[in-house]
Amino acid sequence: MKVGDLVVFNPGIYQVGALTAVKFFERLRRRTGDKPGVILEHHGDNMLCAFGENVFVIRREYLEVVNEE
Repeated sequence: MKVGDLVVFNPGIYQVGALTAVKFFERLRRRTGDKPGVILEHHGDNMLCAFGENVFVIRREYLEVVNEE
């Protein structure tokens, strides 16, 4: 993943676990609106992503790249 890639929030297998984690993933999924976002910055495993007007810091394993070059 690099800056400028289109991504979607996809926690996949990580969606199971403690109730707090499940609530967090569901809340983030609603806020991203199941729409693609753009990676603005990356800091190790954390990505700063813009989904419309909302900006979130999301771990790399919860994102899926939409565009492939």
